[in-house]
Amino acid sequence: MSWSAASVSDIARVSLARISDVLLPPLCLSCRAAVEGHGGLCPTCWSRIDFIQAPLCDRLGIPLPYAAGDRMVSAGALADPPVYDRARAAARYDGEMRKLVHGLKYRDSHEGAALFARWMAQAAGALLADADLLAPVEGTLAIDDDAKPHVILVAGVNGTGKPTTIGKLAQRLSRE
Repeated sequence: MSWSAASVSDIARVSLARISDVLLPPLCLSCRAAVEGHGGLCPTCWSRIDFIQAPLCDRLGIPLPYAAGDRMVSAGALADPPVYDRARAAARYDGEMRKLVHGLKYRDSHEGAALFARWMAQAAGALLADADLLAPVEGTLAIDDDAKPHVILVAGVNGTGKPTTIGKLAQRLSRE
């Protein structure tokens, strides 16, 4: 029997993964119960997440009680229009979701980052489809004045300061 470098590499990778699962077993991100894979939630914690689904306000991304057409805007968005065009969130910021966000925000627990990213990508699908460029911004935001109109997508887990950041950014841009 001949072994290729790829098959030996695959066997080594799978073996190391199984050893690491014995030493550091996959646990629920919230309650720490045993789960099938790393970076996930147990069924009980998953069922406690209140995911935001359509129908929703096209501006604020908040759930609406019923669908009334293609583009629906909530009374809150009409009464007090936000400084941004559209926003989306993956889930309501309460209960289990609040606990997960606090882990990321206050305890520097990044285990759920990949899971949160998938949730945000799914929630912001239509907004992402309209974007020409998606890039992480961790420092100074450089905006090319010649390239207009400007579209800035701010993505983050509920409770991480997106409205505050958007407001500050809108204020700064309106002064310039």
